[in-house]
Amino acid sequence: MRLVALSVMAAVISVPAGAAASAAAPHRPANAAPAAVLALARAGLGRTFTARYHLSGQLAPFPGPSWTVTVAHRGAAPAHQNGLTSDGQWSFVLHAGGGLFVQWIENGNHHVTCWQRAGSAPRCGRGAIVRSNGTVEATIPYIPATVATALATLIDRRRGAATTSVRASRFGKLRCVDEQGSTICLTASGLPAWVRSSPAGPVGPFGNATIVLVSTSSRASATSFVPAGAPKGNDTPPV
Repeated sequence: MRLVALSVMAAVISVPAGAAASAAAPHRPANAAPAAVLALARAGLGRTFTARYHLSGQLAPFPGPSWTVTVAHRGAAPAHQNGLTSDGQWSFVLHAGGGLFVQWIENGNHHVTCWQRAGSAPRCGRGAIVRSNGTVEATIPYIPATVATALATLIDRRRGAATTSVRASRFGKLRCVDEQGSTICLTASGLPAWVRSSPAGPVGPFGNATIVLVSTSSRASATSFVPAGAPKGNDTPPV
């Protein structure tokens, strides 16, 4: 299973053939620690960045079967596992099936949410952050925080998770955790670069899905935190 997953990854994010072959028989030092990969993921949440992802497969509750997500972050890392912050700013813009557009902008403990369906004008609402299942579901597309939370759960659930390293021509050395057919690979800055979620050991809410990092920057433009429309009341997206 690992050979198949890493071979696909090599094709998608341009891992050199030799690196993919060596990753199929990973070098595992005696002190290989998935916890170190988790620490890297959490550290990445405290950086300033913009990252663009392509997703395919299952991403409930958003219609598919493929999505494009652009995430941006600046300031402090999220203070809670579900991505809620007490400081800093982060946002995502999701383009999903059926022409659905969803934007979430979080600034401290307040958010602005916009959504638009094909042929309609964008609707936006604002409100205070409440830690609830609904908020967690709505913020699934904030890939770095969702993957970090899923990685913590995966490591806690299965103590036998293995770490590997591969080198991608576009993003350099990736640190990976493999467990039950699922793979999570991070860049040196802690951003998810490749996620393959297996039904046998799903990565958080992603079901049978693949997430690929398309591009990344160490900057976050001010426009990433400007809503697509004027917020009105406490409307929330119909997801």
